[in-house]
Amino acid sequence: MNQRTDNPFVIAASALAEPYLALAGIVRLLTWPLRSIARAYRMRRTALELESLDARTLRDIGIERMSINHIARAAVDHPSADPRQAATWR
Repeated sequence: MNQRTDNPFVIAASALAEPYLALAGIVRLLTWPLRSIARAYRMRRTALELESLDARTLRDIGIERMSINHIARAAVDHPSADPRQAATWR
């Protein structure tokens, strides 16, 4: 559906869009490592908070100590879901 047009505004708009699309791709490529570092930091911070709780508190909220890292990852990756159900997401 690529139609030829003689409208100068359409020609100018399409010519200007191409560099911005390339720039957006470069920005995504450069921000990927920063997003990965931020994700790892949030997971570690969540795990440390859960590790600081005593056994009774963990039991009260339904978390086993051996699943803290898995739950921290699930809480960061799926913040709106219940991370205690993370075993079913595999």
